[in-house]
Amino acid sequence: MLAAAGVFALLRSATACASATSPFPTPSGQTEPPAESTAAPTPDPVEEADALVLTTRGLGPLSIGSDPADSDLVRFDPEFCSFAGDATAEERGRWIWAGPGDFELAVRLDVGDGRVRALEVVDPAISTDRGVGVGSTRDELVAAYPDILVGVEGGRSSVLHVSDASGTLVFEVGADFYNVPEERGRVLFMVAVAEPGPDAFTTTRANTDHTVGAC
Repeated sequence: MLAAAGVFALLRSATACASATSPFPTPSGQTEPPAESTAAPTPDPVEEADALVLTTRGLGPLSIGSDPADSDLVRFDPEFCSFAGDATAEERGRWIWAGPGDFELAVRLDVGDGRVRALEVVDPAISTDRGVGVGSTRDELVAAYPDILVGVEGGRSSVLHVSDASGTLVFEVGADFYNVPEERGRVLFMVAVAEPGPDAFTTTRANTDHTVGAC
């Protein structure tokens, strides 16, 4: 499985770039809930990352289409993208992961119009309902999802995806020329999304700033 620290370094590097556009729907800024909001927290908070299961519907109790303010697994940081000097106050805010995991960016969110639109998982402790996680081999991925489709085969990484009535799971897998040899042929990250953008299956994003919820 991938080392969490290595993935954290990759994502921190990716977050520092803000020029590219994610193939997943990404708003210009994510809005903080109203101060008077009295939304009840998610009952029975998850205490361990490996207790969370990723499906086309979302990640455990954090479902695609839900209001992030209703979940204890995320929190709003109004200054998360403050390093972007030309960002407005609205553009600086992001909903970020506050649940179990080894690092803050174990799960990345895209939130628009007050709803979770996509979730990107890089924590190897989190698996899908079929046992696939970051670090699983491509053979294990295909065996778990026999109907999985290949979106693009790249030299450094490939994109595979599977959909059902609830949504879509997108997997990026290291290829023969991926810059980290031990991660070649393994799942690099996973995305749950209800409405993928037009480039979601044809654009490889490993080692780029094309991340879900990027600044």
